[in-house]
Amino acid sequence: MPLRRIFHVSLAIPTSLGLFSVPAFATTYVQGTYNTNVTWTLAESPFVIQSTLSIASGATLTIEPAVIVKFGQSGNTDKIDVLGTLLVLGTSGQHVTFTSLEDDSIGGDTGGDGPTQGAPGQWKSINVWGFASFLYTDIRYGGAGSSDTQ
Repeated sequence: MPLRRIFHVSLAIPTSLGLFSVPAFATTYVQGTYNTNVTWTLAESPFVIQSTLSIASGATLTIEPAVIVKFGQSGNTDKIDVLGTLLVLGTSGQHVTFTSLEDDSIGGDTGGDGPTQGAPGQWKSINVWGFASFLYTDIRYGGAGSSDTQ
């Protein structure tokens, strides 16, 4: 399946009282397989995993500080499979967060479905068969199908 990206950007909206500010989050939807090196930046965040995102052997996905990754577009089966390399480069002041699409507490209402909250098991997993490094990373509401989804 080819990689697909769709961008959505929120902007300031003029009103009779001046400008009404809406957080400027871009949303990037991803699925398929990365066969070459790719970097996810804050400007494109949050990233929404649709079904499965695979990182092929020999390829590297680098995730920069403060990036938000959300799962759950396809229900609780969304996941990342790492056969190559995954580098998650959060910092002490700018963590990278992996969470549910329902978790509006970070990145806002990415799903566009009104106020929702994350809950354990809303997405599946990050499977590593290659190499992964997680620096200053928060992982929330995953583990669907496991016996312990806390």
